[in-house]
Amino acid sequence: MSEVMNQSAILLRRGKSFHWN
Repeated sequence: MSEVMNQSAILLRRGKSFHWN
């Protein structure tokens, strides 16, 4: 259950950088 958290963190970081959230 670590991969899910990792994916979420990456998505959040990318979303903040891309501002597409």
